[in-house]
Amino acid sequence: MAELEERKKTLIHELDRARAELSAHSRGARAHAHPAVKLRAAFAKNRLIWISGAAVLGLVLAKIPARTKKVVVNRKNEKQMANAGKAGLALGALKMAFDLGKPFIMSWATGRLGDLAKRSNQRHERRY
Repeated sequence: MAELEERKKTLIHELDRARAELSAHSRGARAHAHPAVKLRAAFAKNRLIWISGAAVLGLVLAKIPARTKKVVVNRKNEKQMANAGKAGLALGALKMAFDLGKPFIMSWATGRLGDLAKRSNQRHERRY
């Protein structure tokens, strides 16, 4: 019976030791799997190298020439181009005329609608 109790205690002790090792290994694996933790540690250790590398990379990216888009225009028909220019000018003038005439049009329309509403109201009152 004492032998059984001793065996039980040793098994419990071995199980606790194995669990402790497993948790330590899992913490190590978890720290090894997270690149953010590694980057923070590397930055804390070599701050000057990281900052100078970022500055050099920024300088290189700033000096890269911008891509330019090439637009090819076929001018087959000069008359059509002239007509398009005239149409654009006419639409611009028409928009300006409407913008300037909008207050007059709105006052005329509200007065006209007011007159129609009064007439409708008078006809409606005559029926009753």
